[in-house]
Amino acid sequence: MTKSSSSKDSITGSLRLLLVLTAALLISACDDGHDAPVPLTLRELADQRGILIGAAAQPGLIANDADYARILAAEFNSITAENDMKWKATEPKHMTYTWENADAIAAFATAYGQTVRGHTLVWPNEFQFQVIPDYVRNAADASTMQQYIDDHIEAVVTRYADVVDRWDVINEPLETLGTGVDQNVITATLGEAWMVRAFQQARTLDPTADLYVNESLTELIPAKHAGLLALVGRLIDAGAPIDGVGLQAHFLGGKVPAALQSVMEDWQALGLKVAITELDIATVGGDLQTHATQYASVFATCLAVSACVEVTSWGFTDRATWLNGFIGPEFTPLLFTENYQPKPAYTAVAKTLAGD
Repeated sequence: MTKSSSSKDSITGSLRLLLVLTAALLISACDDGHDAPVPLTLRELADQRGILIGAAAQPGLIANDADYARILAAEFNSITAENDMKWKATEPKHMTYTWENADAIAAFATAYGQTVRGHTLVWPNEFQFQVIPDYVRNAADASTMQQYIDDHIEAVVTRYADVVDRWDVINEPLETLGTGVDQNVITATLGEAWMVRAFQQARTLDPTADLYVNESLTELIPAKHAGLLALVGRLIDAGAPIDGVGLQAHFLGGKVPAALQSVMEDWQALGLKVAITELDIATVGGDLQTHATQYASVFATCLAVSACVEVTSWGFTDRATWLNGFIGPEFTPLLFTENYQPKPAYTAVAKTLAGD
């Protein structure tokens, strides 16, 4: 399922081979021959429905946790690097690259026939997380800042175009808790033109990849959805080749918003693809059955909207979720327990994909 193109000479072949062999040995060692809890894996069911089912992945766990690697390979036809393709992770200093972890994600996906969502080329909004490298924030002038952006996009897209088939070109361009375009240091310096240029550059470097804007909370805040519709419209009118919109879908209140389908349909009406890109649903009061119902609702909604091509969760095991440190470990938001047992939500998603 990976893209067809020549391998990049810059990726160290020996490192990739070592990572693949390590993951393969771990998965083989953990195979106990028992049947899966359902006749088909989520991956197989999603393949039958023609959609992507993905998970954010961590290379350290891929390399060191056999159960993690086994489930990631078996249950998902797509993976996203949770943090390791972001700007600070790949280029902490200008033209100084740290590719090892992103390479590990690419190698694993290649070994197990998975697509990769490239996340993310530019994340300018720093509401909570300091995600812009210092050298970009402290650029001497607008021209230098633009050059930093251009250089970064070229380096990342060129390296991973053989395995990435869709890119989150821009992540969270709007105010996190507002409705307008976020006036971070990049946008305040360069205006919206840098976004148009980023999409155009990504298209030139990787002509066959789908290019996305990825945003948070638009399924929950109608005015923010309207703000994103307006921004995307302006960018397209200015020449940005945008193919789709990613809805992060962090449902921390434990409930899927009723507007999710209508939000998707608005993007469909514009001829754009739509993807759920960072799904997690908090379990409220230990109620795993309601948690399961909410997960099934997300997948049923995606299946009901033809423009919806993907549902990716932000991790898959409660052992490794960013929410443990953000709101606490008691909210258990993912499909597998911390001991890798499938939860009722897993069965509910499987039944939804199977059409039961």
